[in-house]
Amino acid sequence: MKNNRNIITKIMDFIGICNFKPKKGAIDMDLITKLNNFVMGMGIDYAICGGHAIDLFLGHKTRPHKDLDVVVFWEDRDKVIQYMLNDGWEIYEPCGMEHLHKINNIHNQKRAKSNIWCVRPNNPHYTFTEQGVDMFAVEFDNSEQTDLDYIEFLFNTRNGEDFLYARNHDVKMKLKAVILKSKDIPYLAPEMVLLYKSTADSEAAYQLDFENTLPKLSNEQLCWLKNALCTMFPKGHRWRNAIKVAIPDFPSPFGYKVCWYAIKNETPHSVIEKLNLKVVRASNWEDGINYIYDSRDFIFVSPQVEGYILVINVRPDNEHDIVKGHALLFEELQYFGTHRVVEYNAWAKFADGKIIRSYCYIGDRGEITWCEGHATDEEISLGFDKFPSSTDEILSEDFDHENTPNEEDVLNIAKSWGVDTRFECGTYEKGTGFICKGDMYDL
Repeated sequence: MKNNRNIITKIMDFIGICNFKPKKGAIDMDLITKLNNFVMGMGIDYAICGGHAIDLFLGHKTRPHKDLDVVVFWEDRDKVIQYMLNDGWEIYEPCGMEHLHKINNIHNQKRAKSNIWCVRPNNPHYTFTEQGVDMFAVEFDNSEQTDLDYIEFLFNTRNGEDFLYARNHDVKMKLKAVILKSKDIPYLAPEMVLLYKSTADSEAAYQLDFENTLPKLSNEQLCWLKNALCTMFPKGHRWRNAIKVAIPDFPSPFGYKVCWYAIKNETPHSVIEKLNLKVVRASNWEDGINYIYDSRDFIFVSPQVEGYILVINVRPDNEHDIVKGHALLFEELQYFGTHRVVEYNAWAKFADGKIIRSYCYIGDRGEITWCEGHATDEEISLGFDKFPSSTDEILSEDFDHENTPNEEDVLNIAKSWGVDTRFECGTYEKGTGFICKGDMYDL
């Protein structure tokens, strides 16, 4: 058992501290409402898109936005342009090679691209330089837009009840699914917004939009986006694998060389909040279990299974203060841990913060480090009453060292108390959890 003391020291430091704390701000509803009321006056179908659509979907502001984007349809193009001209806006249409054509009336259009830029005269953030007859170059400062002085309209095609993706009409969504509403403000579905952003995924802002949105997408939305990306990027796209591992699957077995909580009557989000964790990304069972075994600095918070949320890859707690602190946060918390190299085998059960039963045996040390409460009926049924209740029993000359727990015993009591982490029996539902980091040990 050489170097086992070093090993147990290492397993006591499974989880790192993550200083990254994404900030959630309030959506600028004053600006969004002004935009919505203004465009509503056109009497056409429309939807706010871009980063603001992501914010409306998530319910909070994720980052600064440098422009306002609105999806409209090709058949309304002339109506949009005339409406904007009548209200005194300057209108430019991109023509490629960083050139813009100024539209002075609806009969003077090149229609080279599927978007137009509408700018209030004397907008301080945009500078247009004439390059020929009605042709301009533009410079802009990329600052956050705070006034209704710029709108980009993006023209799309619809066919019957379908919204057709502009870059490939074989990719489509039902109109009733692609235009959602938040407080009666229409916005483009996040999966369609992300598909448009996928062509420039190297932009940090677009990658942030993807990472913020992914955990909140439904299974249907995830599958649609994955299939759309497969169509548009048959040779691969870095978002495809992230979506693949977020699609719900059946529980994956675990329990060896790992510690975990089983927390009753909670949701993944409530557990994440109470334990002060930060979501890294959405993850299904297979990916989550594999990830925490490959990278011990992360935690997998499972979807609900048999009435419990499993928090997998928590820190082994020989001092018991941490798990006792966490138990105060929940109606019922169970703790389990195994590590065969050092013969670390532990289980504990709390109700309303009070300890019902705990036991921890570390064979490498020949110690019982935790033994509180009476053996439960489930333990007695499993024959656990033969296990020593103190280190003194182990040190006695007549002690039979076969009467000590192993990792299979830990998995058996986990099953008897609530969740069989072998997942050998029972009917389970597909689900998605979260890869997390955080300072859950800073009590």
